[in-house]
Amino acid sequence: MSRAHIKICGVTLADDAARVAAAGVDYIGLNFWPKSKRYLDPVRAPMLAAAARASGPAKIVGVFVDANVDAVRAVTSQVELDVIQLHGDEDADDVQAIADATKLPVWKAIAVGDAKDLERLEAWPVEHILLDTPSAGRGGSGKTFDWTLAIEAHRRYPARRFVL
Repeated sequence: MSRAHIKICGVTLADDAARVAAAGVDYIGLNFWPKSKRYLDPVRAPMLAAAARASGPAKIVGVFVDANVDAVRAVTSQVELDVIQLHGDEDADDVQAIADATKLPVWKAIAVGDAKDLERLEAWPVEHILLDTPSAGRGGSGKTFDWTLAIEAHRRYPARRFVL
């Protein structure tokens, strides 16, 4: 069994990005959704990514909500991302178009409130599925969902890679 990987999301300050990377996390999430309280202006993102990369091996994850291909490409032209995380109502075609346009691994966030939310997880053309608590703010609420659902997701889709 491989070790668990850690992602810290919503980093908005370069000093914090450096500290988080130095602590040994695997992924640092930069949130590019303007409605988020943890929104990061893409102009500032290269500074955070550079601080993180200089301090540790963390990969940089760009978090987007309902962004179209052009919006995602605009960000990736400003900051070197390692992963794209889609946290909105994107469909499988949107996900594939973003993956094709960026040539980056894509993760899709799925809000998990009950077992019916686990249906059709195999249909997503992504590297990882991020299972998250349903919230108006598209994650980051500090609340957890019933993690037995994550166990069930892994049982149903053993070949799938999940992020909590």
